[in-house]
Amino acid sequence: TTAILPPDGNLYFVMADGATNVTVLPVGVAALNTLGKLTGALQGYITGLITSPFGTTGITVAAGQATDSTQSFSITLPAAMTKLTAGAWVAGSGNDGMGVGQTITQNTWYYVFAIINAGVVDVYFDPSISAANMPVGTTAFRRVGAFQTALSSTAILGFVQYDDLFEWVDPVVVASGAVPLTPGVTTSNLLSVAVPLGITGSRVRAFAAYQDQFSGASAIYFSDPATGDYAASASGACTFLIAQNAFGSGQIEIPTDSSARVRVRTSSVTGGYYFTTLGWIDPRGRNG
Repeated sequence: TTAILPPDGNLYFVMADGATNVTVLPVGVAALNTLGKLTGALQGYITGLITSPFGTTGITVAAGQATDSTQSFSITLPAAMTKLTAGAWVAGSGNDGMGVGQTITQNTWYYVFAIINAGVVDVYFDPSISAANMPVGTTAFRRVGAFQTALSSTAILGFVQYDDLFEWVDPVVVASGAVPLTPGVTTSNLLSVAVPLGITGSRVRAFAAYQDQFSGASAIYFSDPATGDYAASASGACTFLIAQNAFGSGQIEIPTDSSARVRVRTSSVTGGYYFTTLGWIDPRGRNG
């Protein structure tokens, strides 16, 4: 079978049966519309399936479609579905959504999965990024988001999602006035930030600042732990270069390691850096 597109704008399928019998079938736009949506699995594909907190005790996943984690099945959620954190997963919107053997706990990251269970598309929550606690009967899954519970309660922390961008409703201060490094080029520090753990390709969006209290200009360098560990320097690796007794700041975006950390180095022992997590970018299972 061969598809050809001549100038008339129709799509023609030419089917040859042996050497002499050839059938030409014109398929125009109207005909394509009647054939329905594209089916099948496209590697890494995801559209929709946007997550949002349902109060502080549940997550709503909007309608959408994605290829499953094995790139073998297409998971289509035709309408928004809400799952609650109060108990073990039960099929259907408005019911509980915790994975097998799991209960909601404070200060914990949970991953949101769209699944096919007993032939029906549903949603569940798991502290395992590999869906180790999926409901019995699940035949396919795709990670579509993540959420974190509060430090001292099981309430879901507020966030908003735009495609792969997740933003905290209340930005999370993870370092304030810290001075953990010695002068010059000898040490670096891995800073844990408020983003999900274990996600390949995740990037933190943050407000970062540096205050110089040194006799002369100083530098600070925030970087991906997977890249080279370079000294912060005005003439080399540098996120901010600050004059003596000055202050500089800005929004930055940096890939994190699987432990949700970024690297920080400064050239000043007396300077202080500040780091506030605004949100994160999550490829949502496109690369693992």
